[in-house]
Amino acid sequence: MSARTIVVGYDRSVGARSAAAWALDEAARTGASVDFIYAYEWPTWAPATATMAAPGVWPDGETDRAVHGMLNEVVRNARTTHPAVRTRTSIVHAGAAISLIERSEGAGLIALGSRGISGVAGLLGSVSVPALCSVR
Repeated sequence: MSARTIVVGYDRSVGARSAAAWALDEAARTGASVDFIYAYEWPTWAPATATMAAPGVWPDGETDRAVHGMLNEVVRNARTTHPAVRTRTSIVHAGAAISLIERSEGAGLIALGSRGISGVAGLLGSVSVPALCSVR
């Protein structure tokens, strides 16, 4: 990854689609590439189902196929609307906020959508707040 890379946290939400569109426009203008990342962390135990720890639940083939399909869709759309922009996708089995923070260290920009559901003036979501707070 380089400073000419824009990292987009993508989950197909309205905010993520807006962030993707913005990132693609910016990449077309500047010659940057766009890295769409989807990060998800599976619980290691299920506290609501028992008083003792249960075996971890990991993504099955269907879940992985759905995530790959979602990322392939955003790349297909990007090729149609912004054919000159280089794109790639990443799936990370870890928390979204920390994964995006780590990816941002080698990127020029990071683009995140907002659902407006946090206590920070109702503007940032649960992933955007930690990512913003980690900016140095």
